[in-house]
Order: sequence, then C-alpha cells, then structure tokens
Amino acid sequence: MGHLGLHRSAHRKSERALHSYGEALTHFQSIGNANREADTRSKLGDIQAERGEDARAREAWTTALALYREQGRSAAAHRMTTNQATGGPDRLPTHSLTAQWANTSRRQSR
Repeated sequence: MGHLGLHRSAHRKSERALHSYGEALTHFQSIGNANREADTRSKLGDIQAERGEDARAREAWTTALALYREQGRSAAAHRMTTNQATGGPDRLPTHSLTAQWANTSRRQSR
C-alpha cells in the first residue's frame, strides 16, 4: 500500500474512532457517568489532535480538565494540562502553546 493509501486508511480509522467515542460520550452523558465522560472527552481530544483539529482538541481537553478537577482526579487533570500545553499526548511542547495554556490553567484554578 502506498503512502496515500496508508493516509486514507488512517483517516478512515480516525473517523470511525471519532464516531464511536461520540456515541460513547452521548451514552455516558445520558446516564450521568461524569467519570467516563471525562475519559471519553480526553480520548476525543487526542484523536482530534492527531487529525490536526487543534481547536476542537483543546475544547475537548478543556472540558475533560474541568471534569477531572471536579472529580479530584489530579493525575488525569495534569495529563490534560500537559496535552493542552503540548498540543497532544505525543507532541513536544512549543513555547507559545505552553505559555498560553499555563496562563489559562492559572486563571481556571483561581
């Protein structure tokens, strides 16, 4: 399979993953499971970041971060803050993103 074929295959997989996580999010919201909702939003953000949908990823991570903080899940909250600062779980930090999210996190924790 050529490069274009691999790209299309990865895109289809991420589309399916977004759809599945979207359905899971709706389900967890409908039954009031905020714990799983936060985890699902986190995964949605990861997938959106992989797809280059940075604004949507940050939105998902920001919501997950708020839920994690409400739940007292400090390790998960730290992971969301790191994702926001770096642009995703597998990316290195960039100065502008780090500064932007550090300021946002400080404002939200006040």
